[in-house]
Amino acid sequence: MEQIEFFDTQSGEKVRFYVLEQTKLGGEQYLLVTDLHPDDEDAMAYIFRAVGDDGADMTYEEVDDEETLGILSGIFEELLEDTSLQ
Repeated sequence: MEQIEFFDTQSGEKVRFYVLEQTKLGGEQYLLVTDLHPDDEDAMAYIFRAVGDDGADMTYEEVDDEETLGILSGIFEELLEDTSLQ
């Protein structure tokens, strides 16, 4: 399973996530990630939107808009078929 590393600008630390799925909506790229291995019952899922690319690194921000989260959650559930996102 692919892992991606983010630099958290608030904490100043690097954080690793497991990439569960990715999709495009309205021309924008989104990632569904989890903070722990997907088999871990305590894993939390997050949705990030690509906001920039400087050539070497892609920049992402967490999606916090409830309407967008609802739409993307439905899309990711369909893509993952047997996974329920809460």
